Amino acid sequence: MNKKFLYAAVILLASLTFGACSSDDDEKESGFYWTEQATMPFWFVDWTYNTPMPDWQAPDPSDYENWMVIMVQVEDDLKPMATPTDVMAVFVGDELRGLAHPAIPLVEDENNTNSTLYVIKMFANEPDGMMLDVKLQYYNKYLKQTFTNYAIFNYSAGEVAGIQETIMPMFTYGSQKFEQVAILDFKKLPLADAGITPAEGDQVGVFVGDDCRGTYTIGERLLADDPFISVFLHDRPEYVTVKYYSTTNNRVCTFNNINLQE
Repeated sequence: MNKKFLYAAVILLASLTFGACSSDDDEKESGFYWTEQATMPFWFVDWTYNTPMPDWQAPDPSDYENWMVIMVQVEDDLKPMATPTDVMAVFVGDELRGLAHPAIPLVEDENNTNSTLYVIKMFANEPDGMMLDVKLQYYNKYLKQTFTNYAIFNYSAGEVAGIQETIMPMFTYGSQKFEQVAILDFKKLPLADAGITPAEGDQVGVFVGDDCRGTYTIGERLLADDPFISVFLHDRPEYVTVKYYSTTNNRVCTFNNINLQE
């Protein structure tokens, strides 16, 4: 996988719901067609994989001169599958510098299931103020997959980073299962030809065959922000199928052969 540098960002993406991500509709060769949909579809990317938990060993503090603490939040798309037994590691080069399980909430009760925040003590021998390229790896036990992403920190010995703005890397962009990511611009969808006027709450799913590879939910600002859909791939298919659920008429419009390469 090509190394991707993604800086700390909070990106709100479509939330995931458990269920099958497929369609019984017959495929058409080209164009689009409508089908009735009595209830809102539950389309989501299947992130389950088959990787065993890594044998990461916590660094020995005596090997390092100083440390800093970073706070990392699991991104929204992976939150529903997060578990208390997940683990996150921080590397500088190939050297593991920090290891943590999810942070323990200050107030615990049977309804508190937050397993998505990590407070990681990152050890270092680098001088204070140095810019460090770090690799973040997150192992999700339920999904049996390690997700990887990268960040750059201004190393500040003894300080805590992320108190005011917690880091939320795009771990889904570093999936073991889907080694490539394509971007589908909303402008490629012939919504006007199908008579679609986007409305808040409309759902969009991108499919390769019967497999859902990306989702999007129309928000309050509709298309004002020129939205795009992240499409997760094993390889680079030239065409995908896009399904658009309209909350206005409770129907799904299927667009065949949408070109990802243009």
